[in-house]
Amino acid sequence: MDNNKEEEKLEIVRLLLEMKCSPTEADCFGRSALHYAVQKGDMRVVTLLQRTVDQANEEVRAEARRVQEFLASADAARAEQAAAEAARAAARAAELAAARAAEDRRNIKAAEAAEAAAKLQEERLKREAAEAAEAVARVGEERKKREAVEAAMQAARNEEERKKREIAAAVEASVKIEAERRKKEAAAAAEEAAREQRKAAEAAEAAARTEEERRKKEAVEAAEAAAKIEEERRQQESQLAAELSLRVEHERKIREAAEAEEAAAREKREAAEAAEAAARTEEERRKKEAADSAEAAAKTEEERRQQEVKSAAELSLKVEQERHRREAAQAAEAAAMREAERKNREAAEAAAICYEERMKQTTAEAAVAVAAEDCQTRLTTASTWEVAFSITVAD
Repeated sequence: MDNNKEEEKLEIVRLLLEMKCSPTEADCFGRSALHYAVQKGDMRVVTLLQRTVDQANEEVRAEARRVQEFLASADAARAEQAAAEAARAAARAAELAAARAAEDRRNIKAAEAAEAAAKLQEERLKREAAEAAEAVARVGEERKKREAVEAAMQAARNEEERKKREIAAAVEASVKIEAERRKKEAAAAAEEAAREQRKAAEAAEAAARTEEERRKKEAVEAAEAAAKIEEERRQQESQLAAELSLRVEHERKIREAAEAEEAAAREKREAAEAAEAAARTEEERRKKEAADSAEAAAKTEEERRQQEVKSAAELSLKVEQERHRREAAQAAEAAAMREAERKNREAAEAAAICYEERMKQTTAEAAVAVAAEDCQTRLTTASTWEVAFSITVAD
C-alpha cells in the first residue's frame, strides 16, 4: 500500500469489516495487511487494521460461545457432531488462509527479485554504454562517435523496453493464474463444506428413522406382551374358577347324597321332598352363578376394551407429537444449512473480488513505478551523454 492513497486503504479496511467471510479468513487477511502496513510505516492504517484484527478475534470468541450454547441446549450426540464439523471447517479455512498468505509472500518475493534483476540489468547496460562512449570518444571522430552513441542508446532502450515488457507480461500472467486458482480453491472448499453438511444431515435423519422404528417396534412388542399376559391370566382364572366350582359341586353332591341316604333310611317321604328341594335350590344356584359369571366376564371385557382404546389413543398422540417435533427439527436444520451455504458462497465471492481488486491495484502501481523509473533513467542517461559529448567537443 502506498502512503499517499488513504482512500484505497480505508476502502480495504471497510471491506474487511463488512465482507461475509469467516473470522479465520478475516483474521489472516487482516494480519497480512497489518504486516505490510507496518513495513510501509503508515501508522493510521496500522491502527485501523489492528482494530479489524481485534474485531475478528471477537467474532471468533462469539462463534465459540454460540457453539458452547448449542452444545448445552441440543442433544449430546448431535452437538458433538456439529462441533466436529465446525472444527474441521475451521481447520480447512485456516489451512486455506495460511496457503494463501504463503502464496502472497512468494509472489511478493518473486516481484522483488524481478525488480532487483531489472535494476542490475539496467546498471550493467549503463556501465556498458559508458564504456562504449569512452571508447568512441578516444577515436576522435565526431560523426562516428555520435553514431556509436546513438546506436548504443537505441540498443539499450530497445533491450530495456523488451525486458520490461517481458516482466510485465510475466507478472500479469502469474496474477491471472493465481486468481483463477484461488477461485477454484474457494469453490472446492465451499462444495466440500456443503457435502459434509449434507452427509451430516443424512446421518442424523437415518439415526432419527432408526430410533423411531425401534420405538415403534418396542411399543408393538410391549402391547403384544401385555395382551398375551392378560390372556393367559384370564385363562388361568377361568380354569381355576371351573376347577373350584367342580370340586365344590362334587363335595356338595357327596354330602347331599350321604344326607339323602341317611334321610331315606329314616323316612322316604322326607327324602323325596328334600331331594326335590335340593334340585330346585341347585337349579337356582346354577342360574345365579351363570348370571354372575356372564356379568363379570362382560365387565372384564369392557374394561379391557376401554384400556386398549386408551392405550392406542396415547400411543397415537405420542407418535404424532414425535412426528411434529421431528418435522420442526428437520425444517430448522434445513434452514440453517441453506443459510450456511449462502454465507459461505457470499464469503467466497467477496474474498475473490477483494483479492482480484488488490492484485489489480498492485499491478497498476508497479507499472506506474516502472514507467516513472524508466523516464528518470532516460533523463539521467541523456544528461550523461550530453555532458560527455560537450567534454569531447571541448577537447
